[in-house]
Amino acid sequence: MAIYPIFPGGKRRAFTLSVDDAWPQDRQLVQLMNKYGIKGTFNINSDDRRFTDIPDPKEVYKGQEIAVHGLTHAYLDRVAPQTATYEIIKDRENLEKVFGGAVRGFAYPYTAFNHDTPQLLKNCGLAYARTATCSGRITMPSDWYRWHPTCDHKSEKLMDYCKD
Repeated sequence: MAIYPIFPGGKRRAFTLSVDDAWPQDRQLVQLMNKYGIKGTFNINSDDRRFTDIPDPKEVYKGQEIAVHGLTHAYLDRVAPQTATYEIIKDRENLEKVFGGAVRGFAYPYTAFNHDTPQLLKNCGLAYARTATCSGRITMPSDWYRWHPTCDHKSEKLMDYCKD
């Protein structure tokens, strides 16, 4: 017997957004997303000034998922495994402290990772990792630690994907 994931209302597909790096515009974007019932993930570097200067991050990102993006946005494929582990764990720890809940996702800074990075993320207690490589497919990922999104905001097919 096959098991198929479904979303609220019995839907077999979902639309979600993923935004990296904590921008000043995030406050307005989250307000619009919440107004229209759009869920998304905000991938944050907790040591970045754009984030640390937000006076009320818990309020700004209310209603949305928060995910790890590396403490300092390092290229994880270019640093020692110990440094990569620190980047991930410290960022997760900081975000969980600020937002008061478990943080389970990750977005690869610069889409940079190597063969060992997915296992390292699993060891750090993360459940999935997204790249920025557009797949052009509207499917669930086959590997939750090498999740390629359908498209990015510059895609000519963006609105076609949204309709699908």
